[in-house]
Amino acid sequence: MWLDTDEFLNIHLGDGHLDNLVPKLERADGYAVHWRLFGEGTQVGWSDAPVVQRFTRAGRLDEQLHEPVKTLFRWSPSIEAVHTHRPTLRPSFRETERRWLHSDGRPVPEQFYYTRLYRDASPALRLPLTQAQYKWAQINHYAVRSKAEYLQKARRGSGVYDKRHTEEYWKLYNLNDVEDPSIQRHLQALQAKMAEAFVSPAVHLEHTRAQERLGEICRARP
Repeated sequence: MWLDTDEFLNIHLGDGHLDNLVPKLERADGYAVHWRLFGEGTQVGWSDAPVVQRFTRAGRLDEQLHEPVKTLFRWSPSIEAVHTHRPTLRPSFRETERRWLHSDGRPVPEQFYYTRLYRDASPALRLPLTQAQYKWAQINHYAVRSKAEYLQKARRGSGVYDKRHTEEYWKLYNLNDVEDPSIQRHLQALQAKMAEAFVSPAVHLEHTRAQERLGEICRARP
């Protein structure tokens, strides 16, 4: 699965681990997981606390911006290339009876396998929303975070194309309709792993430097 650094796989089955999800997929070769966008909530400035701890307000279930998916997939010779949201497939994928699931285990529509977007021939990345789209898992997508962090992100520039992070983008992706703290059940384990990493003097030093630098940038005027 290809995830950006502002995206987190949030599994709702069992203890929330991959071991709880993968057996449900049985012989499927892919599982497409819908985005769930998180907004600024009550956060105004930058903080060093984990993103999954700070932001708990998200878009409503029927938000159309939740149609994009990221894909957990099994590698096979039928995969032609890897795209940011999913692999592109050779015709042999369906010829060998391979299949992908989404939502609560239902098959993806047939047209999803090979449809290409007209602009750059990249593969289709959206699936219809369902009542159970998050029953098994979701991708927590923190596209904006606080306004201070968003402005810093805009100043840095996008890895996709210039001037992506505009005021319109902020208004579109800053969704705060409902509370969803579900991923925080992993917070204690996350903090323990972070503490384990910071035992290294080199890691601790670089983390402190990054904190100081990012704090300076976010406090600066845009």
